[in-house]
Amino acid sequence: MSVFFVRYTHPDVPGWREHLEAHTKWLLARLAEGTLKASGPLIGTPQGERGALLVFVAENRAGLDEIIATDPYSIHDLVSAMEVFEWNPFFGAFQPESSLPATLQQLDWAPLLAGLSSAGGLGGPPG
Repeated sequence: MSVFFVRYTHPDVPGWREHLEAHTKWLLARLAEGTLKASGPLIGTPQGERGALLVFVAENRAGLDEIIATDPYSIHDLVSAMEVFEWNPFFGAFQPESSLPATLQQLDWAPLLAGLSSAGGLGGPPG
């Protein structure tokens, strides 16, 4: 499975409010089936525009496109722009979705990261 960040951009139009309930039900259904991992509005978007970030897991980009095509906002052509980024999460909450082999996921990374940080290898001053 791949992890995808999807950024929706849309004007603040009555259609969005009209289809908000259906879109919310769609989001909850994707959460229940496990294809949507997180979703929410972006803060600080330009005036007259709204945006959202959605995090999905799908087999591939074609599978993601099939999921997004069922969103009521997509069905009613209310997404004015969409950006998609495939991401490979090596560390953190999404690590189980990573392509990093399970044996490497189970390593204790703390000593390595501490060594890189103290040597200035993570972009910060030696510590």
